[in-house]
Amino acid sequence: MAKANAWTRDQLAAMDCANAHLESWGDFGMGWRQIATSANMAKPDTAVLIAQATPWSPATRGLITADFIAVPYFRDEKDFDKWKGKPGACGLRKNRRMVRRLLVFVLLATCSRSWARAQTPAAATAANSTGPNYDVATVKVNNTGSGSSRLSIHDDMLRATNVQLEVLLESAFDIRRDQIVGLPHWAQVEHYDIVAKVVDMDAQQLRGLSQEQRRAMLQHLLVQWFHLQTHVETRTLPLLKLTVTKEGIKFAEWQKPADDQDKTKGSMNVNNEEMTATGVGMVSLVRFLSSLTHMPVVDETGLKGAYNLHLKWQREEDGQASGLHDQGLPTIYAALTEQLGLKLASGKGPVDVLVVDDIEQPVEN
Repeated sequence: MAKANAWTRDQLAAMDCANAHLESWGDFGMGWRQIATSANMAKPDTAVLIAQATPWSPATRGLITADFIAVPYFRDEKDFDKWKGKPGACGLRKNRRMVRRLLVFVLLATCSRSWARAQTPAAATAANSTGPNYDVATVKVNNTGSGSSRLSIHDDMLRATNVQLEVLLESAFDIRRDQIVGLPHWAQVEHYDIVAKVVDMDAQQLRGLSQEQRRAMLQHLLVQWFHLQTHVETRTLPLLKLTVTKEGIKFAEWQKPADDQDKTKGSMNVNNEEMTATGVGMVSLVRFLSSLTHMPVVDETGLKGAYNLHLKWQREEDGQASGLHDQGLPTIYAALTEQLGLKLASGKGPVDVLVVDDIEQPVEN
């Protein structure tokens, strides 16, 4: 390295660069690299702040929380110097383009972490900041050890009894559990009772909420109580490809009734080891198979219509003790081929995963 530095200095001097010389950086060992720095306003509302760690500063070994201060615009260096050395002002930088009267909220400390993560917007942090939200909520740890759990989202209420965070994330982001990565151990094993209520909406407004709005409300709830921060990445992972067999499909396309009153279109009913669907597309079947196999499933059938489906298979995952293990039925893979003329083949491909960047245990209320 010393020879390389000397060569660079000599080359610059040969190019008539004035005062080309070497300077010592001091005696230190390892280099410094900023991997992840984040700052968030936690109260009275949540917000993401722009943060920059001071070079050569160590990691904080976890989150630190403190008050924030409001800093007015800076007209010159003297205004900036007034804040030097004050608690919370270490992250300030002068900006001559700053618009007057703009208040900049600076968190007292930025959190410099020693693990890598993609620098993409947190999917849940800004979720539903302006849309409808749950106005009041209670969150408590459930230590009953019960094997049953329940999640109900209806009208103005959300009720979760003995649920794990993975279940809430599945519902909030409309993904499967195997697509969630980065959850700490406590978030995988703890169970919670949650009751949340919308106050400032009438019945008609509540009925008009879409599924996307409902999911955004749950995301916002997780941000408020668990300080959840996430982002979405696309990774190459094992998956299953749904295709048509050489013999062709063994199910019929849904036919629109003459009276146009078929209210069962788009329905799928699953009872133990039997599934019956009326007028559904391959998207619904793929979602069903993904949930059943716990694997990403990609539709490569080329089928674009709505179809009537009937499927019976062996519930292998429940075991013989469950009473649902029928040796006379085929596995789900064989049933697809024998009964529907479809097949699942293993492969690899791009899969969107939800990466949990940060999550904290809530303070019970």
